[in-house]
Amino acid sequence: FGRLDPAAGKVTRWALGGDQNLAGLAFDQQGRVWLTQFFGLEVYRFDPASNELCTYDTGAPSYYILARDGLVWLGNWGEDRIYRLDPDRGRATWWRIPGANATPVGLALDASGHLWWADSSRAMLARLDPALGTMVTYALPVGTTPQMITLRHSRVWYTEKDQGTLGVLNPALEAGTTTSLASGSQPLESTCRSLGGGTTATVERETGTLDWVEGAVEPILDAGGFAVYQLPAGSSPYGLAGSAGVLWTADRGRMKLLRLQLPEVETVFLPLAQWRAGR
Repeated sequence: FGRLDPAAGKVTRWALGGDQNLAGLAFDQQGRVWLTQFFGLEVYRFDPASNELCTYDTGAPSYYILARDGLVWLGNWGEDRIYRLDPDRGRATWWRIPGANATPVGLALDASGHLWWADSSRAMLARLDPALGTMVTYALPVGTTPQMITLRHSRVWYTEKDQGTLGVLNPALEAGTTTSLASGSQPLESTCRSLGGGTTATVERETGTLDWVEGAVEPILDAGGFAVYQLPAGSSPYGLAGSAGVLWTADRGRMKLLRLQLPEVETVFLPLAQWRAGR
């Protein structure tokens, strides 16, 4: 894994050794980096100030990871679980998603401490209440493979890969289905070692401008608590993030960057971006 310094044009890399397939990445309040493996059992915490690497074993592979308020959340696809790690207390708590082949991705925490995710295997959005041990699920009205989510203004925005749509859920207007989850806890132990200062190298940097193509997208569905917007043919939106009243998403299908003005009403103004110079 590496750390890029764009201003200096430098990248520093650290090698974990062995067979690795690093996937999720998150930062905690101390600026430490948390990493997951898609197929491995280990979760890593790296402190760039001291170069210390601590390894935690939850016993099953995880994918997406989220850190907040001293806790670390994992979307665990190997055992159909949501994990909450408490490194300071040395405990791991888990809740099992009923059924089989759950794929929890796109984690987010709301203001009430509920964990949200998209389940790309089950065509649904889900919310965990860790205090009650319950899960509320919301079946997608359009599409079957939700990917990433972000929370904005008490709404849950999500991308859907195969149908090529962008959707938003207002939980206040959608009842969902509530299920009590089996849960448990286990000791969380770690082993720590130094990775050293890493290896620093110069990176090549290309600069350019963006060609913006403006377009309006109307909802193809607006009922109950859901609104769904169909993106142009060939779209496959994945990553999703919000900043300063704007949503950004990466369109894997068309190799484009999309910028969505967050609506206070249900209409959307959607510019599309594409790099120049051969893109």
